[in-house]
Amino acid sequence: MLLQCPHLRYFYISSTEEPSSIGHNATPPNPALSRDPTAELGTLKLQEFEIANMYIQQTVMEAVIARSPNLKVLRLVGIYGPDNSSAHVGLLSLRARIVQLIGEVCPALQIFHYSIRWHRLAKSDWAGFTSLTRSKGQFLGTFHPIHLSSPEEVVKQLEVMDLGDHTGLRGGSTVRTLSLFSTDVHRSIAPLIQPIVNMVTTLEIHPTARPPYSADVSLYFTHILHGFLCSSPLLLHLKVPLVRFHSAFLDLRGEANSDGNYQVLPSLPYYPPMLRWTSKQIWACRRLVTLQLYTFGEDKQDAEEDARILFGYISRICPLLREVAIQQQHLCVRMEGGLCLLSRLHHLERLSVISSGNNSGFSKHDLIWMKKLPPPNWDLPRFREPKATHKEYRRQLGQFVQRSLTTFAKADPSRVQEMHRLYVKAKDPDQQLTVEDMDGVGSVEDLEAWRQFRHGYQLVHGAAQTNGHENENDTAPTEKLDLPYCWPSLKYFAFYRYQVPIPKRRYDRYHQPRQEDLDALDQALWDEIKDIRPGVEIKCNRSLYYNAIYYVGPHGNPTHLASYGKPYTMRIFESKDKMNPYADSDDESPYDSDSDIDHPDTTTI
Repeated sequence: MLLQCPHLRYFYISSTEEPSSIGHNATPPNPALSRDPTAELGTLKLQEFEIANMYIQQTVMEAVIARSPNLKVLRLVGIYGPDNSSAHVGLLSLRARIVQLIGEVCPALQIFHYSIRWHRLAKSDWAGFTSLTRSKGQFLGTFHPIHLSSPEEVVKQLEVMDLGDHTGLRGGSTVRTLSLFSTDVHRSIAPLIQPIVNMVTTLEIHPTARPPYSADVSLYFTHILHGFLCSSPLLLHLKVPLVRFHSAFLDLRGEANSDGNYQVLPSLPYYPPMLRWTSKQIWACRRLVTLQLYTFGEDKQDAEEDARILFGYISRICPLLREVAIQQQHLCVRMEGGLCLLSRLHHLERLSVISSGNNSGFSKHDLIWMKKLPPPNWDLPRFREPKATHKEYRRQLGQFVQRSLTTFAKADPSRVQEMHRLYVKAKDPDQQLTVEDMDGVGSVEDLEAWRQFRHGYQLVHGAAQTNGHENENDTAPTEKLDLPYCWPSLKYFAFYRYQVPIPKRRYDRYHQPRQEDLDALDQALWDEIKDIRPGVEIKCNRSLYYNAIYYVGPHGNPTHLASYGKPYTMRIFESKDKMNPYADSDDESPYDSDSDIDHPDTTTI
């Protein structure tokens, strides 16, 4: 392909299969095909070269890198081949060869990832991994401490950061990306990550296997990632869409012991104490612009409460988010799940919600709040009783766990006032928050505070209210609040639902949704959201687990969430204005048609 396309600038290829065995052909090779094709390669124009989960020889990768002096992005994710698939012997030399080669021929490299399937990054590997050097002795690398700008300099650039620049900092001069394999994030490597927490603006972690059968799901990973996020105030982009993060670490309600630690997972006593107990801390990355996260809830019976805490935590900690992609098993997207709390993100442009379970589903009542402005006659009732039509709708969507709906009228008025005060305080990203400022995140009172604000109520901090009416004896001045816009800058909204295949049994045969019913409901859902948010690109998709694919996406996205559920076909095409792998097909593009990202005339594979 590279021989036939010498002007190629962007190359991405990945495999979704898990190899069980590698067979080698013992037939004598055809002399006409036995030549080394890399010997004929000239200088390439590659700027981004990404390979994931592929069986490939090290010499081939080195040949491509050696002929690509303009490389800016190099991701070799989960590579395996004859050089490294059998034993650990020689792995250090393989890494060293790649690192040395990059230092010699790739002066413009900005993002670098190199991971080997079935092998963890050891401490000795890390030392060479973070010290890319050129032959002239100049330091080069994406996150070497000596090469990085000081935290003070980055803070100065953050103050003048143009939020419209999706690359993060203006000019990209101080954008530093740390790209890791999920199995490389383990206990022995955690102390080596901490010294660079204030020097990384982009963190991306790639999974070891195609979702959702990720073998690296562990609390160790969550512990390390959570600690990193609580120590990284300069982080702008977090891209961990396919490695599970335990959402229980966002719940700060547990009582602390004498040592100041609290039990995160009290219902799972079989985990080691070091994983069930931790100190109360919150994320420090308050200027986060991009969040791609795959969360894991412990109990689907508490799906509503887990979802409220998740959405409430995100909306309070990261008010500047512009792109959010959340995936969680049994993710509740109804009103009771608090998805509406994300409407507090006034800069949001792209939202993807992925529910990998059978107990999620919208109803029309759960969608009306998405209007940019609430209609004049709109009133969210305090009491919501499950009606027969709602039950039938959710049953057809595959929700097999029926629960009573939350009653908002039980919210304490004084607590509602406090939740609104904390929300107003957290709107300022320069405001340093404490654990106390996260009180009540995702609670019923937090949801009620959102409800009153969306109705245009003038909440008075500290003023007592009863049943939504102010006390007649209270003469405190009212506060003039901005109109409660919902996502005024939203351009893209996607809702993906991945169902687990459930075998038909006698006692649940009436709960098996018919294909035509699901198709009709998907179309109705799409039409309803499209009517509520005209001008926004809407996607609704349903698929099975085994149809989900992993694809190393272009321009800093380790995965294309929009490509899930569809077989990805490699195409060779000419792009005149911007890179679009769906340009010559009938499929809808996962990219926003109004994207600000410009690309030169290029051929892309």
